[in-house]
Amino acid sequence: MQFLSIQSSFGRQSLPGFLFYPVMQNHSVIAFAGVGNMAQAMIQGLLKSGHPPDHILAHRRNLKAIRHLHEQGVQLCPTLPEAITPAQLVVLAVKPWHTLDLAQQCAAHLGTQAHLASVAAGISIAQLGEAVPDLAQHGRLVRLMPNTPVATGKGVIGCYAPNGENLLVTTALQPLGQLLWLKEEEQIHALTAIAGCGPAYYFRILEHMQTIAEELGLPAPEARQLVLHTLRGSSSLALDNQDKSFAALVEQIISPGSATGMALQTFAEQGLEACLRAGIQAAHKRSHQLSNFNPYSQ
Repeated sequence: MQFLSIQSSFGRQSLPGFLFYPVMQNHSVIAFAGVGNMAQAMIQGLLKSGHPPDHILAHRRNLKAIRHLHEQGVQLCPTLPEAITPAQLVVLAVKPWHTLDLAQQCAAHLGTQAHLASVAAGISIAQLGEAVPDLAQHGRLVRLMPNTPVATGKGVIGCYAPNGENLLVTTALQPLGQLLWLKEEEQIHALTAIAGCGPAYYFRILEHMQTIAEELGLPAPEARQLVLHTLRGSSSLALDNQDKSFAALVEQIISPGSATGMALQTFAEQGLEACLRAGIQAAHKRSHQLSNFNPYSQ
């Protein structure tokens, strides 16, 4: 599997087979139509990156639920046209069964150069294109699959557009983390199973490690910090050594008769890889099932 390109807010990196571009600092006007958990994570990441809050517009039925965004300077819009008319990029962030109707409502108010992006699972570019054919014809539709760490500026966003990378979307969303432009829409299922679901995998592992650390005698606060900083340091080490495989990094830690070696041997005997593979494949299968979703059946 090959991706078209990766864009990152972390600076340029050297990875074979990937294309990187420098971060561009001009700020697009971005509107969110629907402001649930994922949209709020994206908004927080944009604000943290220094995106001007008055360049972020948000619309949802219950504006009281996102009053905290107004306190951060985000423009809350009581009507959909108020939110999307000034925007260069409109992000549809509602439930899948509302997405296509909302796309049609947006199309009537979008500027001539504005782009429409959807984060709805199971709604394909083809379905969006049928709902708003004029936008599809002019290459102004994008499908996004972000994960929740976008709130920190260290997330991953899978992106797909039939014509390849969309520069406006790259420029607007790059501060949120890694943007991976996919060559084929089908690849979004693999990205979902690894990056979209991945934070929950790590959080569950951290939860178990903290519990075990407490059982071994560490107080809960110290146990939590221990597992968190071990993960952060290990991730940083791997990012700083892109030329080394994960297996090579493991071998740097193991020594004959070591505690690490004993633990890894036990993990292997208990079927760690098989367990991970089964879970990730289940997520991949579910993502495929969601792609057969009929939004008009709800």
